[in-house]
Amino acid sequence: MKKWISLMSALMILQSISAQDLKKVQTAFLLGKTEDAKTEIDKAMADPKAKTNPEAWYWKSRTYAAINKAEALRAKYPNIKAEAKEAFKQYIQLDPGFAQVKSKGPDGFFDMYSVAFNTGIKDFQEKKWPAAGENFGDAVYYSDYMFANKWTNSTAPFDTTALLYAAYAYQNAQQSETACTYYARLAEAKCTGEGFADIYRYLLDANTKKKDKANFDKYLALGKAAYPKENWEDFEIEYIDQNLTLAEKTALYDERDKAGTLTENHYLQFGDVFVNVRHKETDSTIFDKYTDKAAEAFKKAYGMNNQNALAAYNVGIIKYNH
Repeated sequence: MKKWISLMSALMILQSISAQDLKKVQTAFLLGKTEDAKTEIDKAMADPKAKTNPEAWYWKSRTYAAINKAEALRAKYPNIKAEAKEAFKQYIQLDPGFAQVKSKGPDGFFDMYSVAFNTGIKDFQEKKWPAAGENFGDAVYYSDYMFANKWTNSTAPFDTTALLYAAYAYQNAQQSETACTYYARLAEAKCTGEGFADIYRYLLDANTKKKDKANFDKYLALGKAAYPKENWEDFEIEYIDQNLTLAEKTALYDERDKAGTLTENHYLQFGDVFVNVRHKETDSTIFDKYTDKAAEAFKKAYGMNNQNALAAYNVGIIKYNH
């Protein structure tokens, strides 16, 4: 019995040592001695038990975030941003319910967000596009937790500004795939506003180049719903022109023409597709067939709008040259 009691006592002592170490971190941090807090948390994290302790990771993430926020300390510890982010990832994994944050506050998330956003603005103004994209991406990462857990007063689902800047920066850095991940979140949330139509246009253009029909159709539908007065038909025709074979284009035209779903603009665009076959084909039989088909499309465009001078002009040019 005495041996069992002594083992329990030893276990309690070991546990209290870990708690005591974290208390040192907390005390130094709350006294504003940030570097002392870093020293204490680094010592505490050397204990294997700390690796699975959410409170330990909470204090490491919060302490490292405070160092990252202080410009002089950030210069002194050049890897602090990456180390802080890793600490936050470990903390979130061990405490998905954010019990430590609820008890001690989300200040670390706000510290990381503010530095990332402000540094991103500076990079953006200096046209350092990859760096700006990375920093705004970090701002999105931290703000997502802030918004999802309602640690801010905003009722918005996410930080629209950070998302937009991240997308713009990666677009300017010619990193289209990454830019699309940020634009997609805005489009899928059905965001609208001045200039926001360009989000949908960018996604359509990117998915045309990738030949991604499923995503093209998704963002085309979202674009039409968000901005019904915008001209989306040109993007649809561009996808068809870039990604369908001549046979597929012809079949699609015939199908939609028969169904009566083609608009005046569709007929004009298909007319352009067919008339341009002359630049790609040398077989006179094919050339004649598509020249006639182009004339037919332009005539139908004119039939839908007899003020369409371009359609009438194109028919005249075809007859003159044919």
